[in-house]
Amino acid sequence: MTLGVENRGLVRRLRASNHALETEIAERMQTLEALRHGEEHLRNLIHGSIQGIALIRDWRVLFANDVY
Repeated sequence: MTLGVENRGLVRRLRASNHALETEIAERMQTLEALRHGEEHLRNLIHGSIQGIALIRDWRVLFANDVY
């Protein structure tokens, strides 16, 4: 089956768009993994701290580690 010139151009544009979307998805997945790693690191740091740590907003304690 042969494609007309217009269809070949459309196919090229669709392939380029698909490649761009695949790249964006891969970048987002890497970003999410880095975020998860950072959150885990922070959580371990806070829970393992010998200092009391609390997060307070509007005079309400939102979070406090076990030492607090």
